[in-house]
Amino acid sequence: MSTVADFERGQRTPVPNNAEAIRVALEKAGIRFPPGGAVAGPPSPWLGPTTKSGAPISWVNATDLSQWAERRDGQGSLPALLSKLVRAGGGAVPHFPADEGVQFGGWDGTTRADVGNDYVPAGVAGWEIGTQRQGIVGKANEDYEKRTKDAGALNPADSTFIFVTPRHWPEKDEWAAQKRSEAVWRGVRAYDGTDLVEWISLYPPVGQGLATALGRRPLGARQLEEIWEEWSLATQPALTAEIILSDRDKDVVAVLQWLREEPSILALQSETPEEVAAFIYAAIAELPEDYADHYLARSLVAETAAMARALADSPTPLVIVLLDPEPGLAQAIARKGHHVLLVYGGNPGQVGEVRRLGRPTRQGIETALEAAGVKEDRAKRLARESSRSLAVLRRLMASQTGRLPNWAQAAPPHALLAALLAGAWDEKSESDRRVLAQLADAPYETFVADVTRFAGQFDSPLHKVGSVWKVASPQDAWFLLASYLSPADVDRFERVAADVFATADPRYEMTGEERWYAPIHGVKPEYSENL
Repeated sequence: MSTVADFERGQRTPVPNNAEAIRVALEKAGIRFPPGGAVAGPPSPWLGPTTKSGAPISWVNATDLSQWAERRDGQGSLPALLSKLVRAGGGAVPHFPADEGVQFGGWDGTTRADVGNDYVPAGVAGWEIGTQRQGIVGKANEDYEKRTKDAGALNPADSTFIFVTPRHWPEKDEWAAQKRSEAVWRGVRAYDGTDLVEWISLYPPVGQGLATALGRRPLGARQLEEIWEEWSLATQPALTAEIILSDRDKDVVAVLQWLREEPSILALQSETPEEVAAFIYAAIAELPEDYADHYLARSLVAETAAMARALADSPTPLVIVLLDPEPGLAQAIARKGHHVLLVYGGNPGQVGEVRRLGRPTRQGIETALEAAGVKEDRAKRLARESSRSLAVLRRLMASQTGRLPNWAQAAPPHALLAALLAGAWDEKSESDRRVLAQLADAPYETFVADVTRFAGQFDSPLHKVGSVWKVASPQDAWFLLASYLSPADVDRFERVAADVFATADPRYEMTGEERWYAPIHGVKPEYSENL
């Protein structure tokens, strides 16, 4: 895999034996090489269709759409919204010129679908859009007559005419039925704001994007693209997909193969959960446009357990990304037919099988930086000083607008330094709480009150799941906070560490046969496994 990646980056030139071996491997995987230089492979599967069970998620209503249509950006973005909805359904190729493109002649949009659904008909369809508040029937008739006389590349006898308005239009069904009776088009449909709201509610990621654009961002839900932008744009120049994917070809393949399979759980770990989420976005974005847009229109990051549970009830199969999830939550969601991606930072704790993303090589980082426009000497220095850590690389390349995270822009409270030294702990353990109180040189209640504000946000230094606290990225936090540690902090750490490591595990005082029953009898180490 790394050899092929080197060929793609132009770092190596394949000799005839390499090229033939690659061709044979690809043909075994179903890739064909017909004459003329084309490449054809087996089609990638779409995510499953909408089911009759579940509860659609409505983050926008018909009034929102009507008000959005009053805005110039709303009028220009409506074609893009329709395109996202079509791609979210899968199996259809849409073409909807957006923004300035809506001012030019031709259809407002066209679709070609092998298999239709409730909103996108099978075969070819031409779409016309009207956003005006008054005279909806007149606009619909005008577009219908215009396209009947000049359908462009479409053949009316084999195509469906669709008129869309974000306004309320009670007579739409009667209008469509009357036009179908003329038997000019294979089919005629009309959708109004009510139909659009129902359609959007089937695809929560699309609804989240629109609600955010309307200033009504749903609490606890974010797009993968949002995380990618915040992660990549924190540097100057911006980090590219090539950087985060560098030397991670096998990880990319594992993710894309997982998406092709039946709904299940995949757990990934890197230095920070945000890096994993950014990696997922970059991996999906490498797919052909139709498939990349389809998967992204079905993917959403749930930042809270409440949001994860709400998304699990969606009647449409989704890719739900969970940041440090609660135990058992992922399994419950996957059973409802969703792909569940668990993302972990540097302290995953006891979470079962987790795939750790490969660390990029120094050469890989250097090459990707040069491709992003970084001069060779600076690329070499950054690759060396980052120690193969993308979290550290982001800090070294921090832009003026995002020099440091908020929590590292001033001297940190002593409680945060104590958390850094501990790494992780379980506050249900009285012994763990005692250790943190010693490290913080303060009562545990005072300590935890000081660190609570540093958990739960994007790029936070701490994550809390249930009763377990973790430093999200120990290496990155150390890079930013270690200089604030005093000799007294180090002395306290040495004393506490000696006490913790000197404590015997009572389970090893039991016989091998008895040890299996230790949890039943309440025999456990004094300190949690997290600490």
